[in-house]
Amino acid sequence: MANVLTPEQVWNVLADLLSTLEAHGEPTSVYVIGGAAIALENPDRFATNDIDGYIRHTETRKIIDASDIFAPVQTKWGLETDWFNFRAEGLGPPVAGPEAFHEVMRVGNAVLYAANTDALLAMKLNAARGRDMPDLEYLLGACKIATLHEAEAAFERYYPGDGLSDTAIARVQAIVAAPGPATH
Repeated sequence: MANVLTPEQVWNVLADLLSTLEAHGEPTSVYVIGGAAIALENPDRFATNDIDGYIRHTETRKIIDASDIFAPVQTKWGLETDWFNFRAEGLGPPVAGPEAFHEVMRVGNAVLYAANTDALLAMKLNAARGRDMPDLEYLLGACKIATLHEAEAAFERYYPGDGLSDTAIARVQAIVAAPGPATH
């Protein structure tokens, strides 16, 4: 994606998407995870390349797939055609029900939900990518997690039976061992 989105732009792009969906007339629930969900809550987050999310209303999803409903938002913001990453639907934790999301905004019958900080933390721990270190630091602080044991327990809630990878353990240890608390 050529255009990166700041947290403020993520808000605005998603508001435009909801307005477009509302104008289309079908009830729609848009779910956002990953960096865009973090950007909705952390205005200091670095830019994101795309918005990972999915649509839960099956009929609406068919309408979106069959039309250019994303085109007005894409054109307005100069985004690539894949700016909304539908592939994210399978990236959520296996144990994530409605409690893993909270309503962020509503435009008529179009509603945006974002993953909660604890679900985002579990997903970022599962990915354990180097580029996620700032997000991990923010999420550990937002979840008031100060030890590896607490991080493991938080992860286990969403990925029962799975342990943290060696990489995730090393990343958490680097953050919790850093001088000063990781609270935000």
